[in-house]
Amino acid sequence: MLELRRSGQDLMIFNQFEEFGNYLWHYDITGHAIDEVLQRELRPGETLAGSVFTTGSAGTIGSGDYLKELFRRAN
Repeated sequence: MLELRRSGQDLMIFNQFEEFGNYLWHYDITGHAIDEVLQRELRPGETLAGSVFTTGSAGTIGSGDYLKELFRRAN
């Protein structure tokens, strides 16, 4: 990637590991999407007890953080 940056070409380089927006996007968008699915699938009285996310990027962690906050308040 450094080689591309140094080339002088007019390039846009998106690196999900350097972009804070990646975390925020997944926190808001992916987190809400997972919650929508859960609300359809959970039966009355049920709640999310746990989830497993691997660290593919900060976005993955962002969606997990959203769910952690949402369901921590609910209990």
